[in-house]
Amino acid sequence: MGQLTVGARAVRSQPGVSGLVMLISSVMLLRGFELVLYVQAAVEVLDLDASGYALISAAIGAGALAAAPFTSRLAGSTRPGNVVVAAALIGVAPLALLSVSGNIALVMLMLAVQGASIVCFEVVALTMLQRQCDSAVLGRVLGMQNTFSGSAKLVGSLLAPILVVVMGLSGTLFAAAAITALLSALLAPRVIEAGRRSGALRTQLEPRVALLARLDIFDGAERPAIERLAMNIAVEQVDVNTAVVSEGDDADDFFVVESGAFVVRTAGVEVNTLGAEDWFGEIGLLRRAPRAASVVSTSPSVVWRIPGDIFLEAVTSSSGLTDDPLEP
Repeated sequence: MGQLTVGARAVRSQPGVSGLVMLISSVMLLRGFELVLYVQAAVEVLDLDASGYALISAAIGAGALAAAPFTSRLAGSTRPGNVVVAAALIGVAPLALLSVSGNIALVMLMLAVQGASIVCFEVVALTMLQRQCDSAVLGRVLGMQNTFSGSAKLVGSLLAPILVVVMGLSGTLFAAAAITALLSALLAPRVIEAGRRSGALRTQLEPRVALLARLDIFDGAERPAIERLAMNIAVEQVDVNTAVVSEGDDADDFFVVESGAFVVRTAGVEVNTLGAEDWFGEIGLLRRAPRAASVVSTSPSVVWRIPGDIFLEAVTSSSGLTDDPLEP
């Protein structure tokens, strides 16, 4: 209970976060409904056998794969709140359609659209959460969000069969879609306002994000991961003949050269030189080993220092809000 209290305080302390967490939970409530309703709808509405659920999952997955290349651009939008709200509302379309139609082709098309909305919602919502939260409380906020989301999904999966008995399948399909649409509409003003603040921060971070994205070491990293790196940069002025890292020291941080020049020495022997947009410090972090070389400035320079744990998260972790983002 103590951890929940700390997490709840962290959510409340960050402007705009509570509305976004509630919207994410509303969408996860819909996911819970779908876990039950899609199986039954495959048989009773689409006249497929039980394996029809696999076809539904395939359509959602296909939509997600098609949208995946565009998620970083959407995450970089100046109005991410609008994107998140739109994705949440689009996600209710398949259940609403299944409540009135059994046209397989149309339903599969809408499921593919839903798959696209799921992956876009997750990436952009996570980006907003990271922008809105101080690094010191981000872990607690994400932990609380996961708790709310998991609970909402469980409630949806438990509530669905009860409503089917009371309202019938068509009524429950429509009700599940209507509940999520109503919650999304009610939360939209708060999320859109948070999106405006998030967009302003995005503009401030853009020069750093652009530089980090050009580095080969972050090739393929999604925008949320790169933005978190950018938010945790400490800019340091380095005088000439200054050792930024020394051979044998514990590996703590990752460094990017903004300007200036450096020499890399191992056992006193020069093995490399570094300049603008080069980086160093990753080997010790990735291997969890002491520094293998010393890096010494040969001119007045500027480096970006990024905490090692933030760097490791960026290169090793996924960006999803849930463990199974494509599962209906």
